Amino acid sequence: MISVIMSCHNSNKEYLKKAVLSILNQTYEDFEFLIADNGVDFDLKEFLNQFKDKRIKYIDNGGNIGAAVSYDKLADLAQGEYIAIQDHDDISSPYRLQIQAIALDFYKDIQSVSGRIMFKGSKKDGKIDGESMEPERVKEELIFWQPIKQPTFMKRREFAQKYKYNPDYFIYDYEFWSRTRDIPHLIIDQVLLEYRKSELNSSKERAQKVRKEHAEIIQRNLLLLGITLPIETCKMLDPYNHEKQPAIFLNYFILSQDKLLKHISFELFTRKITEMSKKCLL
Repeated sequence: MISVIMSCHNSNKEYLKKAVLSILNQTYEDFEFLIADNGVDFDLKEFLNQFKDKRIKYIDNGGNIGAAVSYDKLADLAQGEYIAIQDHDDISSPYRLQIQAIALDFYKDIQSVSGRIMFKGSKKDGKIDGESMEPERVKEELIFWQPIKQPTFMKRREFAQKYKYNPDYFIYDYEFWSRTRDIPHLIIDQVLLEYRKSELNSSKERAQKVRKEHAEIIQRNLLLLGITLPIETCKMLDPYNHEKQPAIFLNYFILSQDKLLKHISFELFTRKITEMSKKCLL
């Protein structure tokens, strides 16, 4: 059995209905669907009753306890061998659970699996994002960014229940995946869901907070490898940060070459130099 977990906060009824139906209509039918009320402004329990599906299990968080804590709570309650996340406004492919279960059944050493996404309802509508990666490359890339599409993951229950999110981080997902990067994760090539990009995710204040934490996590990741870099260099290593920096901070990265190449491929090293060079002031 698979446990599908969903945390609802400020949910749009129309989007939520489509998200729930995308799970209920999966080709893989042996699952439980744990849905938490994490601060919804309507009667979520009554809303879910319309589906008349015994696989749905309503969980009342008693208010907004934060997404990270809510997902950990749901994972602890899960009874399935595998645990899959489903966001309250995304639409999963009908074959999603079946494809991911097959992957985890076949690759016994893999502890989690994710896939690609297709953007829906934004300027990127219809664009496919993400790429397939073997576990070793995922491990390397996670030092600098998150190639794992969080809304598409499926984990083994033991992994999900042992390793928790850190609610002190706004980008708790990247903090989690980079902290557990030694645990094998596979990214498959299939598009597993339609991802609805929220307008709330585009605010300037949010973007600044994300970029700040992202750089701090990179700095921590490298420090654990015995590499000390200034936070300004770590900002440049964030592929989504376009802030210009003096070339001196690129030099810090180049001087760490001997230590870095023990942990990442030469291809990734040279790619990072190219990315950082574009961020240097002229």
